[in-house]
Amino acid sequence: MVCFTGKKKKEIESFIKEGVYQIDKLKEDGLITDIKYDDEVKSMLKTRLFIAEKKKTLIDY
Repeated sequence: MVCFTGKKKKEIESFIKEGVYQIDKLKEDGLITDIKYDDEVKSMLKTRLFIAEKKKTLIDY
């Protein structure tokens, strides 16, 4: 999911037309603040929901 808060239409169109995205450029342009792998997101959710890391729990986001 990409959130374009505070971006103008031309900036969004330019972003889409570029095609291949580089993480550092997206951060530099203020389009994202961070990127995580799927397992990192699940681990963060478990921490925030106070679920033991070893416990097998289905988490979907």
